[in-house]
Amino acid sequence: MKADKKNATNIRELIRLGNYLNEEMFRRQVPYFLLLFVLAILYIFNSHHAGRTLRTIGQTDKELKRLRWELMTLESNLMNIGKPSELSVLVDTLGLKELKSPPQIIFVQEDE
Repeated sequence: MKADKKNATNIRELIRLGNYLNEEMFRRQVPYFLLLFVLAILYIFNSHHAGRTLRTIGQTDKELKRLRWELMTLESNLMNIGKPSELSVLVDTLGLKELKSPPQIIFVQEDE
């Protein structure tokens, strides 16, 4: 008996809901549906934009790491070239010789 009353109340509620689902109510809800549609489009655009930005950041990070390694390699090469033993090899190709004795200091007297 209770199940019959419960089914009857459910049917009455559905009939009442059916009265609310008319054309006028649907027209009143259209702006809200449009708002939800616009928000969904913005959400999709934002997620695509975030993905694109993350890919750009990743590419920039890879480029930065590559440039950092290149900088360290160049600095290492410059430090090696600056060693006296390396300089003597480079200067020999130009025909210059390394001094065997220390340089002499020349003093100039000014006449008053």
